[in-house]
Amino acid sequence: MRHRTQQFTMIQTEDAIDIRFSSCMENIDAVCRAVTRYLLFRLAAVQSPDHLFAVNLVMREGLTNAVRYSQFPLARDHGRGIFIMQTYCTRYGFNENGNILFLQKDFTF
Repeated sequence: MRHRTQQFTMIQTEDAIDIRFSSCMENIDAVCRAVTRYLLFRLAAVQSPDHLFAVNLVMREGLTNAVRYSQFPLARDHGRGIFIMQTYCTRYGFNENGNILFLQKDFTF
């Protein structure tokens, strides 16, 4: 299923979502809401609400950094982003510029 708005493009599959959005802070809230809706639908009554907190925390931290790195030359050796991703994600990654982010959180059923 594909949704397209002016803010972002989201491609949903049975077990994943791919989101691409223009690099501005205003899009982060819309992306997080869309992912939360997807997770509530896919994981209803299966997972703890704690997972929603963890996913939103990782997304907000990671997406904020991706947007910031795409707009400003920042030192990459400070902050909590990597620690948060290591703590809550199954896998994570980003490109050399820091403006493309990959997050994976496996859920067991």
